[in-house]
Amino acid sequence: MPSHPKKMLIVAVLETLRRYTDEHHRLMQAPLLALLEKDYGLKVDRKSLRHNIEDLINAGYPLRYQRGWYYQHEFSTEEVGFLAESIIKNLSLPAETICRLLDKVGALSPICQEPPLAGSDAEKLILLERAAAGGKPVSFLVSGTPYSGVTILRIEREGKAALRSAKEKAGEPLPEESWLVTVQDRDSHETSVFPLCSLSDITVGS
Repeated sequence: MPSHPKKMLIVAVLETLRRYTDEHHRLMQAPLLALLEKDYGLKVDRKSLRHNIEDLINAGYPLRYQRGWYYQHEFSTEEVGFLAESIIKNLSLPAETICRLLDKVGALSPICQEPPLAGSDAEKLILLERAAAGGKPVSFLVSGTPYSGVTILRIEREGKAALRSAKEKAGEPLPEESWLVTVQDRDSHETSVFPLCSLSDITVGS
C-alpha cells in the first residue's frame, strides 16, 4: 500500500465526508474508501482511514458515526434556502454581487442533498447572469410561450411601475417587487421585459 502525505489524506477524508454526507446520508468504510480513490486517486487502507477520522474528531471537526460516518453540517437545507431567499430580496445589491453570494451559500449544502436553489428565483438569476456575462443565448418559457435563443440585455431590480405600461394593459398581475429581465430577439431585435419569477425551463446555449 503506497504511503500518502498525511496532510493530503486527512484533508481528502474531511472534504469527502463534508461533500457527500449529512445526518440522512452516511457512508460506511468501503464506499468512503472508494470515493477517496475516485476523487483523489488515493488508495487507503481501513486502518489509515480510521486513524484520520479519529484525528479529525480530536481536532474538533463535527464528524459523527451512526450506521455510517457523516459530517454534521452547521446549516440545514431549509436554512440554506432561507439565506438564499434573503440575499435575493436585498434591494441594495447588484445582480452580479448577489450571484456571487448565492454561489457561496449554495456550496454550504453537500451534493447528497437536494440543491437548495433548485427551481428558485435564485437559481434562475445565477443562470441568466452567467449567460449575460458570457454573451450566451437563453431559451425559456413564460406562461407556456417559448422564447428561444434570446439575448439578455439587463437584469435589474425594479418595482411594479417599471412594467405598468407593458403589462397592466394586458391585465396581468405583477409582484410589488421583482427582478426584471430584459431580453432581445436575435432575429427581429425586438425587446421584451419579464419578471424573473415568470420564467421557467431556462436553458443556456453555447
